[in-house]
Amino acid sequence: MDFENYRFTRDEENLLIKLWHTNNSTVPLPSKLKQIFDSQDAIYMNSFEAAELTFKLPYGIAYEQAQDGEYKALVDWTLQQGIPLDNKIIVDAGCGFGGLLSCIHQKFPNSQFFGIECAQSAKERLNKTYPWLKVSITNIQENIANIKGMLPESADVIYCTEVLEHLQHPELAIHNLLSIRNDTGALILTVPNGRTDSAAQHINFWSPESWKIFIEKVAAGYKVQFLKTLSPNAPGGHNLCAIIREKL
Repeated sequence: MDFENYRFTRDEENLLIKLWHTNNSTVPLPSKLKQIFDSQDAIYMNSFEAAELTFKLPYGIAYEQAQDGEYKALVDWTLQQGIPLDNKIIVDAGCGFGGLLSCIHQKFPNSQFFGIECAQSAKERLNKTYPWLKVSITNIQENIANIKGMLPESADVIYCTEVLEHLQHPELAIHNLLSIRNDTGALILTVPNGRTDSAAQHINFWSPESWKIFIEKVAAGYKVQFLKTLSPNAPGGHNLCAIIREKL
């Protein structure tokens, strides 16, 4: 396997995916990516350089496979909150390898799907895997004209799950995502519970109380629901959630 140049055959990728499922803490990494992760510097670990290198590896596919049950539960939970997903414009900000959107597409193929990621290598993988998905390479903390130009209309449902904890300016990301939501749409945000989360690659750690304060400040003037989503793989077994809806 040519790790330094990110060249793998299909059989080699499948072997690495199997290894990740067996013990993801022992998977081999290219030297540059190992250097980034070993730094334990959350800013460096969440840099665009790190993202570009990470998405060139097949481990994200293994992660999406492991999260399949949670993605399906999140789809069911969305419907339970009275948020329709059929024949809608749906955006996933920080879509990774497309696992969540794939689960929604399986149930509601009549909807239109749009993913946002920050790495060209992610877009290349997604384009090969999901031809029905349109992908924008965009930094959601900055100008999101790219995604605005790609959407046929404002979005009905926007997901941003397990992303904000990785960002230096999560408040800007939320404002930007609200700008592409239609007047009756929903922006669904989830983050780990900061009381039980200790991931080195996370920049932000919200307790249930600080999460509520943060969202109420950022989404002042909007109707907001605060809930928890079951997440067996997350520390503590659940994530914190906020659904930002129409303006008050």
